[in-house]
Amino acid sequence: MNMTHSMYDDKRPHQIGDIVTVMLEEKTQAKKTASADATKSSDLSMDPLKVQGQPFLLGEKELSYEAKHNNTTSGTSNANQSNSISGSISVEVIDVLANGNLMIRGEKWLTLNTGDEYIRLSGTIRPDDISSENTVASTRISNARIQYSGTGDRQDTQEQGWLARFFNVIL
Repeated sequence: MNMTHSMYDDKRPHQIGDIVTVMLEEKTQAKKTASADATKSSDLSMDPLKVQGQPFLLGEKELSYEAKHNNTTSGTSNANQSNSISGSISVEVIDVLANGNLMIRGEKWLTLNTGDEYIRLSGTIRPDDISSENTVASTRISNARIQYSGTGDRQDTQEQGWLARFFNVIL
């Protein structure tokens, strides 16, 4: 096997085990607003009853009624969410598809003084999207799965306790 490479060889990853650096450029923003207004009114009445032209009496009172009901409901709901992640992670080619696209997967752990943080990434990239610096933008990954989380005291304070989770399930 000849180990020399021509200066015209393509150095971009194209086989299982090759490494590519993913430039994380993710920004998401979601906003949802909903409002509802409902009004219901009822007005019921009955004039005094008359039998053969004379008022119909129950004891000393004429038989009649009047009822009114008004109900107004108004509500507004807003939900906003914004996330972003930037940086880089080196991933490995784990499969080459029949069309030449590359399936990639990688993980990066950072140990800090208050816990660990990690980034996991997987998806499919096109070799043509890999730059001459052997990088690809995360926005160019199809079926991308990017997971960012952590462990330790700070992560624990961001999560609900068991009692809060219990009540959220019940309610």
